[in-house]
Amino acid sequence: MVKIIFVFFIFLSSFSYANDD
Repeated sequence: MVKIIFVFFIFLSSFSYANDD
């Protein structure tokens, strides 16, 4: 369960970083 949250957090962070233009 924690693994999924961790991956989701990274995905969200990466998405936000990509849109942080």
